[in-house]
Amino acid sequence: MGIYLYVKSGKQYELIPQIRLTRSKNGTTGTVIVEVNIKELGFLANSFDPIYGIALKRANSLRMADICNFVWASGRPVKFVGIFIFSSIDEKQDFFNYYPYYALDNHLEFFPAKS
Repeated sequence: MGIYLYVKSGKQYELIPQIRLTRSKNGTTGTVIVEVNIKELGFLANSFDPIYGIALKRANSLRMADICNFVWASGRPVKFVGIFIFSSIDEKQDFFNYYPYYALDNHLEFFPAKS
């Protein structure tokens, strides 16, 4: 599994973003929030190629984010955020089962949710 940024020209760039996972109280649905600091997208600084979206890519599937936005502060973009909404338990469970392997492969750490 990988998380990729797609631009209009068709190029794709692999990212290792911050990821937050949520699930509903009954556990049937959930969201994945993917955040990338703009400083990490420095390779796009001199490009006029617009961002098409962010996607979760596996060997046999590609899932584009349902919502993509920039977070702005002081008139400048500081983060790029993609939100994946899982509306079925199978879809959610597929990601939630595979994510720990992705995290270990990319040397990511797990932190408990903040209340």
